[in-house]
Parts: sequence; structure tokens; C-alpha cells
Amino acid sequence: PPPPADAAAAAAASAAATAASAAAAPSSASRSASASAAASSTAAAESVAEDADSLREAGGAAFRRGDAAAAEQLWGKALQLSPGDATLLSNRSAARLATGDARGALDDALAAVASAPAWPKARGRHAAALSALGRTEGALEACAAGLRLDPSAPYLRSEFARLKQ
Repeated sequence: PPPPADAAAAAAASAAATAASAAAAPSSASRSASASAAASSTAAAESVAEDADSLREAGGAAFRRGDAAAAEQLWGKALQLSPGDATLLSNRSAARLATGDARGALDDALAAVASAPAWPKARGRHAAALSALGRTEGALEACAAGLRLDPSAPYLRSEFARLKQ
């Protein structure tokens, strides 16, 4: 048998190695907790996306039936769940314009353009809001920017022609 001092040193070294191994490798409980937290986070994100989509659809239904105020509120709630969504910003811009809030419509249109600069429809919302504010030259410029992105966009073409008169 080894001398007692060597046995104590060997036991201490073994205990240190076991402690180091336990610290380096997460326990199955902590791995399970991490996996559970990740799954919960993913489920929460999917739930938020579904809620935003539900609000988007409800806003669309309200707008189609002529209730622009309800559509604005629904799309606003969806934007709280999905901030910076260009489609939601564009939709709320249209709803705000329909309720007479041209300044709010402009704010949303500008945010939609910033979020999706290559999306012609955002440029159309921008033009519509500027037009409602009596800023015809700016509206023409916004239409022209949209038409550079999509020269065949019917709304932009008709709005540009209307503004030129």
C-alpha cells in the first residue's frame, strides 16, 4: 500500500479532478433546464408572431368593412408585438389617413420606407400622406421614387398622374 501521505495527496488530486469535471460539464438537470428555456423562448416567439398575425388579419378585416379607426388600433397593437414591420406600418398609415390623421399617416409611411426602402407600396403611402398634407411636390417625389422601384405599379402611376394635374 502507498504511504499515508501519498494516499492523501492522491485523494486530494482525485477530488480536485472530480470537481473540475463537474464544473466543466453541465449536469443533465442544467442541460435540461437550458433546453426547456430555449423551447419556451421559441414557443413564446411563435405565440407573439401568431398574435401579431391575428391582429394584422383583424385589422385588415376592419379596414375592408370601413372601420379605419378599429384597423388603426389593431395594427397598432400588432406593431407593439412586431415593431418596425413595414407592412403593418404601411397599413396603419392608410388607416390613419382614412381617419383624417395625415401627420400620423406620414410618420408611419416614413417608418415603412425606412424599414423597407425597396418596397414601392411604402413610397405610395408616403406620397398619399404628403398629398393629404398639401405637400404636392414632396408627394410627386415620393411617387417618382416608388416608380423608379417599380415602373408598372398601377397605384403609383395613377397617383403620379393625378398629382401632376
